[in-house]
Amino acid sequence: MIPATILAIIFVFFFLQVSRDFLIIIWNGGWSNENKLAQKVFENPQGQFLKQREFIEPLLIKHFEYFRKLSEHSKTKFILRCLSVVHKKQFLGKEDMVITDEIKILISASMVQLTFGLKEYHLPNFRTFIIYPGVYTSPATGGLHRGETNMKGYVILSWQHFIEGYENSEDKINLGLHELAHALDLSRIVKSADPNFYEYFLKFQTVSSDVFYDVSELDHHFLRKYAGANEREFFSVCVEHFFEDPVGFKSNLPKIFEHLVFLLKQDPSMLGKAEHTKLNWKLNNPDLHHHLLNEKVKFKSDFPWWYSARGIIVPLAFFGFFMGLIPDLEFSDVISPFLFIIIVGLIIFIYRFKRVLITENYIFIYSPFITTWRKSYLIENIISIQYFKKKTLGVLKFTIMNSGQVESKLFRLGMDRSEYNRLKESMNNKDVLMTR
Repeated sequence: MIPATILAIIFVFFFLQVSRDFLIIIWNGGWSNENKLAQKVFENPQGQFLKQREFIEPLLIKHFEYFRKLSEHSKTKFILRCLSVVHKKQFLGKEDMVITDEIKILISASMVQLTFGLKEYHLPNFRTFIIYPGVYTSPATGGLHRGETNMKGYVILSWQHFIEGYENSEDKINLGLHELAHALDLSRIVKSADPNFYEYFLKFQTVSSDVFYDVSELDHHFLRKYAGANEREFFSVCVEHFFEDPVGFKSNLPKIFEHLVFLLKQDPSMLGKAEHTKLNWKLNNPDLHHHLLNEKVKFKSDFPWWYSARGIIVPLAFFGFFMGLIPDLEFSDVISPFLFIIIVGLIIFIYRFKRVLITENYIFIYSPFITTWRKSYLIENIISIQYFKKKTLGVLKFTIMNSGQVESKLFRLGMDRSEYNRLKESMNNKDVLMTR
């Protein structure tokens, strides 16, 4: 009987594991186009992909310095993604503009360059590229434009200025990257962006807010003046500088550059030196005692006595009330439920009794009773902290970056509003978005 039970458990575990993998594939829409295209390389090395590569690679080498510096493995990935984008997008010419394969490949390559570090690289909401020969009169504004991007899913480009953007990197103006940065930004609003990008963009905005205002006020700045027009233009201009002068960006605005690296999951300053999408993420979960010895404590929450103890006090109060209703009842008759209430209440007390401690660089959420129960986050990795109040239940929601993935964690701490305000004050100038 026992061996049969063990075999049944193993079978169920195996079945669930296989089902999980299958469901993940179905959930993700089956194998991606990139994987299908990659299969062609291995299954049919003399087939269609190599013929396409013979046409595409010389074009990219000619126009894209970014592509020239990639490793061979990354070049293959880049070309595969270009083909995938070309197949998914529509390209329309205006004012007698003839759309060629070269135009399709180079515009697709601009999208792939921008999103090369992201899992979701297609920008699915933006399905149509409209290309003019040069400067055009915008139907939307009536003014002369070189490019524009709108929520309807259109990216409009002047071909002349698109090509000029890749021919001259010294001016840090690149029309393709600029407009596609707008598309990536707007993808957050229509909720079709890479999920990590969607969340981490809030961190980038928080970190860069002071610099955004500086661009408008200062006569000379590393970013060109147009970055101060509004927050969307600021991001697009940052993207242009990020790719066209990564070393200068890193030197002049190191903090913004670092967070742009984490946002786009690539570091163009490392092109040709290392695999530029393999980033060194800053780790969470440091040792509590070590950092308490080396860092000043800026905030420590109060003991949440009532929140923790009510799991035992309330049941005991009801127990005493019912004991009073039955005067002839002997305590020896109810010793078992009494002990049960005490034991369960103590477990609830220990589980709920957590404190928050903030040092210069870390936030710790820990239990004084269970030394193995501790969560700790590098403040630089925290995107936002939200406070929720439900009756007496004060909840903190942390949104964090953990090894390149955005995660959300809920902590029920019994924290009241005044204590949250104290916590918030201790986080001044920490570039963490916090609810009021």
